[in-house]
Amino acid sequence: MSEEIESILIPGEKIIIIAKQSRFVPGGSLFTPNTIYVTNFRIIFSDPKCLGLKAYIVDINYKDISNVRLEEGILSTEIFIKSRFMSDDIRIEGVDKRIARQITKKIQEGIRGEL
Repeated sequence: MSEEIESILIPGEKIIIIAKQSRFVPGGSLFTPNTIYVTNFRIIFSDPKCLGLKAYIVDINYKDISNVRLEEGILSTEIFIKSRFMSDDIRIEGVDKRIARQITKKIQEGIRGEL
């Protein structure tokens, strides 16, 4: 886990799942893969830019998520997270199918208030 993400965790917040975009499958990113952190309070999405010198970090509380969905491909899966307050979906391509399913399950549990 990066220091940036560790520094924004609130007291009592624990990371449950970390998923990193693959570097080698279709939809992956060779130099700056995206990462999604699923915590017991929210999800944190990190999209590094400029070879990791900058990062676009978005965190969304579960109560602000309206939908999560998967698009499964032959080699990898895309995760789409729809926030109630953002016009665009948060999209992570090139994620392992098994991990993507776990993330979706945990996000749905968070939306229902079970985490």
